[in-house]
Amino acid sequence: MKNALVVDNWMNGNCGKGSGLSTDGESLWSYKLLIGFTGDENVKVVKDYTGINKLSTATTRHINLAKEVSGVFMTPHSSTVNEVRQMLKDD
Repeated sequence: MKNALVVDNWMNGNCGKGSGLSTDGESLWSYKLLIGFTGDENVKVVKDYTGINKLSTATTRHINLAKEVSGVFMTPHSSTVNEVRQMLKDD
């Protein structure tokens, strides 16, 4: 399955597996790294690890693909989805 379809499946709550990218419909994984999860009210949140050293090119692509579709993302150090929502409201 193409990775774009894996992300679409995640957004719709369905399972999928592509090239290094997989989802159970709730979580989104790039290899063994959790890069997305389902928050309150089924909001799909991407953990944006881009810019961190030692991140593979493929994982960076996976994260960017998910960010394009989700529109809600947080740094790996953000503590909660509510914190992310507050940051979005403040902008």
